[in-house]
Amino acid sequence: MTPFSATSLERGLVGVLVSAARVLQAASANGLSPEKDAYRIDAARPFMDSLIEALVNRARQASDDDSADYTRRRLANRLDVWEARHRETLAQQLTLAYERFADTTKFAALIRSAESAPSRDLQIGGPPFVVANSMREVQPEINLLVSPDPARLYFNPANQPGWQPQPATGGDE
Repeated sequence: MTPFSATSLERGLVGVLVSAARVLQAASANGLSPEKDAYRIDAARPFMDSLIEALVNRARQASDDDSADYTRRRLANRLDVWEARHRETLAQQLTLAYERFADTTKFAALIRSAESAPSRDLQIGGPPFVVANSMREVQPEINLLVSPDPARLYFNPANQPGWQPQPATGGDE
C-alpha cells in the first residue's frame, strides 16, 4: 500500500480520523470517545480542526504538498459529513453513535464496518462512513503468477542476480 495515495486515503482516512478523535479524547468527560457520543461533534469542532492540522502535517512530512492538500480536503469533507449526519439524526430525534448500538429507536450510526457494507455505495440515510477493521482491507488483492521457467516470465530484467533461497536458521519461523 502506498501511504497517502488517493486509494489509501479513501479507504483508511475516515478510520484514522474517528479513531484518533476517540483515543485523544478518552480522558475527556464530554469528549468523543464513548460509543454513544459521536453526537458531540459540534462541541468538539475546535479539537477536530486541530486534529486535522496534525494529520495534515503528518501527511506533509511523509509525502508531498499535493498529498497533504488532498488529505486536508478529504478530512474537511469527512468532518462536514460527520456534522451533517449529526444534524440529520437530530431531525429524526435520534442520537448519533458510532456503530454498536442495540436500540435503533434511540440511536443512529456514523460508521459501518467494511464487512457489513454490501458495496462501497452508501445506503441512503444509513451510516456515511465505511471503516476497515484491518489495514489488510485497504489494498485490493492481486493475483500473481510465478513460473520457475525464466522464458515464461512476463518481465525478466537483464543483468540481475539470480534469486537464491535463504538458508534455514533453525529458529522458530
